[in-house]
Amino acid sequence: MLFRSGQYADLCVAKVTEGVGGGAIMLTDAVQSTQVTVRQAVRHALTTLRHKDWNPDDVDFVIVHQTSSTTIKGVVRELNRAFARTICTLENTIDNLGERGNMGPNSILVALVDAVRRGTVGPGSNVVFGISGSGQVIGTGLYRMGDLPTRLLASPRKPEAAPAAARRSE
Repeated sequence: MLFRSGQYADLCVAKVTEGVGGGAIMLTDAVQSTQVTVRQAVRHALTTLRHKDWNPDDVDFVIVHQTSSTTIKGVVRELNRAFARTICTLENTIDNLGERGNMGPNSILVALVDAVRRGTVGPGSNVVFGISGSGQVIGTGLYRMGDLPTRLLASPRKPEAAPAAARRSE
C-alpha cells in the first residue's frame, strides 16, 4: 500500500544549480523530512497492519528504507509508542547502514538479502517493509517469507564488488 502527501513536497526539491558547470542539485530539509517521514510511516504501517488483519505480535522483523540510523531508531521508538508496548527492537529491526550505507531505493532489498545471508531472516518470517521517498511517498509492505530465504541461499552467489575506495587505489 502506498500513500502520497504532496503537502511535504517542498522538503525535497530538485533545481538547476547556479554553480559553475550547471547541472542539477537536490535541496533537502533532512531534519524536517525525517520527522515527517517517521510520523507518516508509522501511521501508514498501523493502518496497513489493521487493514490486512496482521497482529503486531506476529511481526518478526521490520525493514525500512535505510536512510539513517537515526531514522531507523525513530521508527522503532514511534511504532512502540503507537502500540503502547514494545513491538520493535534494535534486534528485530534490520539496519545494515554500517556495512552498506544509504543505497537509495535498493536499500530495502539489499537489507533483506543481507539479513537472509546472515541467517537473521529465515523461512516463515513475517516482515514489515517500510518504504519512504523524498517529498513524502510512504509505503508499507507485509510479507510472509515462505521459502524465499531458502531459495535466496540456494541461488549462485556472485562475488561482491570491492568498495569504491579500494577500486580507486588499485
